[in-house]
Order: sequence, then C-alpha cells, then structure tokens
Amino acid sequence: NIIFTLRTFVLGVTLVGYPAFAGANTETLEEIDSLEEHMLFKEEDIQFERITPRKFEELCFDILLRMGYQSLIWRQGGADQGRDIEGKFIVNNQLVGTIEERWFFECKHYTNGVPVEQISTKIAWADAEGPNHFVLFTSSYLSNSSRQWLEKMQKGRPYKIHIIEGKIIKHLIVNT
Repeated sequence: NIIFTLRTFVLGVTLVGYPAFAGANTETLEEIDSLEEHMLFKEEDIQFERITPRKFEELCFDILLRMGYQSLIWRQGGADQGRDIEGKFIVNNQLVGTIEERWFFECKHYTNGVPVEQISTKIAWADAEGPNHFVLFTSSYLSNSSRQWLEKMQKGRPYKIHIIEGKIIKHLIVNT
C-alpha cells in the first residue's frame, strides 16, 4: 500500500472502495491532515474518469508545485495559447551558475487515446512561443498515431516534447 494524500483526493479524485469519502470537500485542513496520516491507497484506487477536465488541470498544477516548478500560471478558459499551465524550472549549477528553463504544460483529460487533432495546435503554439520544454499530461494515453506524430514533430524542434500519461501521473500522485 502507498500513502495517498487526502489533499489530492479533495481536489476531486474519488477513490474506489472508499464511498465514505466520496464528495468529501468540506473537511478543514486540520481534519484532512489527521485523516491522511492513516489512509493507505494504491495507484489502481485512483479513477481519473470521476473528475472533470478542470479538476484534472488542477491536479496537474498541484503535482508541478510539489515538484518544485516556479512562477506557475494556470491559464484557465478557452484561449490558453497552446498551454494550460506555464512555469519555470530553475537549477543552480556550481559549474555554470543558475539555469532557468521555460516550461509549457498541456493537460488532456481523456478516457481513451488522445488524437492528433487535440495536440497539433498546441505544438504550433509552442513553435511560436519558444519554450524550452513542452509537456503533454493525459489522464489516459496517446493514440498510436499521436505518439508517432509527436516523435516526428520532435525532430528539428529547439524544445523538448515530453509525454506524461495517466499511469505515470498516478505514480507521481502516490509517490510525491
């Protein structure tokens, strides 16, 4: 069993086999702190299909905060200019000094494979805006054609394209 923080659950992730906690969004932070110390969960307990696309974006934002990304901007709404979240990652290197990278994050909440049509305009925006990294979070997985298309798109791009699928996100939730 792996510890799963109730804070993430309160963001909207409903867990299999724990109906007493379904819709539990009115607890105080003190109650949450007390409960999360005693709750054990596994990756398979997390059901992304039970949350909204907005809550999935919020979950991705929370993961990025925990991982040390800075200056995060959540671009809520339709006109997000090719990314749902934008942020910086700063590394202090003794040899060359501080390295600051600009990251774009696109969050796709799907139950099946994400099609090429849903990501092609995001890559076009990344081409225009010039981040150092473009990350595609998906609650499910990429379709085979999307994976192949992204591999071809990576060639010749000045930024790195990263794919973070649902299984990896679940692992991040229970292990960070």
